[in-house]
Amino acid sequence: MQASLETPVGLFTIRTSDEGVIGAGVEKPAMLADEGVTSETARRYLDHAIEATREYFDGSRRDFDDLTLAPKGTKFQMRVWQALC
Repeated sequence: MQASLETPVGLFTIRTSDEGVIGAGVEKPAMLADEGVTSETARRYLDHAIEATREYFDGSRRDFDDLTLAPKGTKFQMRVWQALC
C-alpha cells in the first residue's frame, strides 16, 4: 500500500506492507510500485507513517523510533541497514 504527500522537499511517498513500513522517500514517479497490499494492518502502518512525516516537516517530531519498519533488500543491504541502525 502506498500514499504520497507534498512536503518541503517534494512529493514524498511512503510504502507499507502487513509487516510495517517498507519504503519512504522522494522518488521519481516511474520508480513507484504499489505492492498491491490493501489490508487494514498495512493501512494503519501507512496512516501512522504519514502522520509522523507531517509532524516531522511541521517541526513537532525529531525521530521515527515508533514506526514499525520492514525493509526489503538483498542480504548485503539488510546487513548494512542493520549496522546503520
